[in-house]
Amino acid sequence: MRLLELFPYISGDFAILLNSGMTYKQAMLANFCSACMCYLGLIAGLILGFETSAVHYIYGIAGGMFLYISLVDMLPESIQMVQGLAGKSKMKAFKLLLIQNFFILLGIGAMLLLSFYAHKIKHADW
Repeated sequence: MRLLELFPYISGDFAILLNSGMTYKQAMLANFCSACMCYLGLIAGLILGFETSAVHYIYGIAGGMFLYISLVDMLPESIQMVQGLAGKSKMKAFKLLLIQNFFILLGIGAMLLLSFYAHKIKHADW
C-alpha cells in the first residue's frame, strides 16, 4: 500500500527530470540516487534520534531546509508574477510586492506564534 502512495510522487519527480532535459537513463539514475540518500538519512536519523541533545539541532536544520527550498522556489515566481501583472505601472508593482511580503511575514509570524505557544496548545483540554 505504501508503494502505491509514493508512486505519484516518484513518477512526478521522474517527469520533472525528463522535462528538464535529462535522458531516460539519467532520470532513472537520479531517482535511484535520491532513494539511496533516503536510506542514509534514515540511518543518520536513527543514530541521532537516541541523542536527546541533538533534537533541537535536527529540528533547526530541517526547518531551515524547508524554508530555503520553499523560498528559493517561490520568490523568483513571485517576482515574475509582479512584473507580468504590473506591466509598466511601478505603483501597482510596489503594491503587489507589499501584499506578497505581508503574507510571507504573516506566515512567518504564525509559525513563530505556534512555536512560542506549542506547549500550551499541546496540553489544552479540547
